[in-house]
Amino acid sequence: MRSNNIGNDKKRQVKVLCSGDVNGNFKQLIARIALVNQKAGPFDILFCVGEFFGPDNDENKKVINGEIDFPVPTYILGPCCPSTSTYYPAESVEFSQSLTYLGKKGTLMTAN
Repeated sequence: MRSNNIGNDKKRQVKVLCSGDVNGNFKQLIARIALVNQKAGPFDILFCVGEFFGPDNDENKKVINGEIDFPVPTYILGPCCPSTSTYYPAESVEFSQSLTYLGKKGTLMTAN
């Protein structure tokens, strides 16, 4: 966790969640985030560092089209498998208000 100055020199901890492979299990991930948020949250951000998309094309398209909402701002890195690389654009993109692909550079600038 990193401390940030937020007005009047008050420091605030940024609570970060990290996930490995999701493999297209988006509903399971959302349920897990809700549970962890309830027990130890709220969390500010989630980084998914493993394989995010899975074999279900319909579910993947729902995510890409912003039809699935994540309860915490979620950031994904690039593909791990050639079979899912088609879901990742060449550059970073915001799939929805709650899901962002960081692109090949994998960099993120936040307000915090």
